[in-house]
Amino acid sequence: MKSIRSLSLCAVVLALSACAGGGEEAGMTAETIIYTASVTDPTGVTSQGTEVLTIAATTNGGRFSVKWKASAATPNYVAYWYISVDPYFQSDDEQFLGFQCGLPAPYDHCANQKSANWECEYRSDVSIDCGDGYDTSLSSYFSRHNGLPGSYYILLRACDGLFEDCKVQAFPANFY
Repeated sequence: MKSIRSLSLCAVVLALSACAGGGEEAGMTAETIIYTASVTDPTGVTSQGTEVLTIAATTNGGRFSVKWKASAATPNYVAYWYISVDPYFQSDDEQFLGFQCGLPAPYDHCANQKSANWECEYRSDVSIDCGDGYDTSLSSYFSRHNGLPGSYYILLRACDGLFEDCKVQAFPANFY
């Protein structure tokens, strides 16, 4: 039964990727591209990857925002946000937000199938809540790595709908 569901899901994804036809005219590119991405920290500093952010629960309620615009060769793509010890995606990075973009309404959380802006909150219990119904605890991740306070990265990882082509953009951040 599980393999039938997996095959059905694969068939739907393949059908969706074939539907757009027309390449660039349909808003698709030959690869996954992150056009723009930024993170605004609780102090109001906006980084596009060069400025070091300050993420602290005691500053402005720990509120920060993530924003991106991307596209892929498939009609849909995924955008995942992580906490990482370095600027490269690794399987043990801690995901705190993720969406499939370009899906039919009401499942598409990325306006115009390409961009989105989300407000998140870093809490004193060392968790992140982005209002998506999931709180991500970072306690064990931080204790396995540099601890707190510590220097980390916030990563955006965008992949085509088949996960064949992924791009990463990193934002250095000091967590307190």
